[in-house]
Amino acid sequence: MVFFQGYEDVKFLLKNNGDFLVRVSQPRQNDAERQIIISVMADKDAGHQIGVRHIVVRKQMGKYQVEEPHRFDLMQDLIDHFVKSKTPVLSNVSTTILVTPIGRQKWELRHSDIELTKRLGAGVYGEVYRGKMKQKNHHIDIAVKSAKTATLVKDFIDSLKI
Repeated sequence: MVFFQGYEDVKFLLKNNGDFLVRVSQPRQNDAERQIIISVMADKDAGHQIGVRHIVVRKQMGKYQVEEPHRFDLMQDLIDHFVKSKTPVLSNVSTTILVTPIGRQKWELRHSDIELTKRLGAGVYGEVYRGKMKQKNHHIDIAVKSAKTATLVKDFIDSLKI
């Protein structure tokens, strides 16, 4: 799937009713694991706080689902079903129809393109590593900053903004 994004991107990327993206939930202090979320612009006139619906996808017995009776072996199958059928993802919210997937931006990196090679140090928000980034036919030396704990993720992200 090429339309995975982060929560912070939602307000900038979902502009029209039916625009959607798939993302992983932000970690919280007591969360056992992250969840897959479908964010869809359901009512653009209501603004981003109200107009965007964030729908949790559950994985039960190896199948992905939002509501009964729809269960899918692959997350991609779930998305394809709702896009092709033009039916609401949430049966009680008629405007949660998936129309236009919002893809990964050109500047966004894939985790598989980054290799951490050495820990350089640590600070309040996280740790810094030396690494390599795969780019076409060569590698680039990079520094990577990662959050120490889930509770600091929001502050950590804010610390990276220019």
